[in-house]
Amino acid sequence: MREIPDTTNQELNMELALLMGFTKDKHYPGRVTRGGAVTMPKNYCTDPAASLEVQAVAIEADFEGYVYNLNEIKYRGYEAMTFKVISEMLTATPRERAMAAWLTLQSARSSHREELLERLSRYKTVPGHGPDLDKLPDDELERRLNLIESAFEYAFKEEGD
Repeated sequence: MREIPDTTNQELNMELALLMGFTKDKHYPGRVTRGGAVTMPKNYCTDPAASLEVQAVAIEADFEGYVYNLNEIKYRGYEAMTFKVISEMLTATPRERAMAAWLTLQSARSSHREELLERLSRYKTVPGHGPDLDKLPDDELERRLNLIESAFEYAFKEEGD
């Protein structure tokens, strides 16, 4: 069984907001930004509608992983998926849905980051002259990868393409 972190609702709400594309606001602690708008993170842990929103994002990212994570949250370990267990999972609290979504989105983000780093490792730079890729955020990794791939595609395209 994986270790489930003991977090406050406020901490979990912030982590989920970041996983859903918001960034921490530098000027207002506890607030997030997206598209220039500053706001408080939604209350995914107690608001049923907000928990369903983050659940939908997690299911889109990895539906099977979400179901297993929710099972683990509800039962503190794996419980066979009987109709009784499934029906109890359907009545999960907002906090349980938020925790399962956090586990799912963390896993999906880690997998995506590993893929970006692997693809970037195919392109070599002069030692000591490139950035430390492990320290860059995912959006910067994606930007760099797109730039390098498009440059290589342009430089090595065949005549008539």
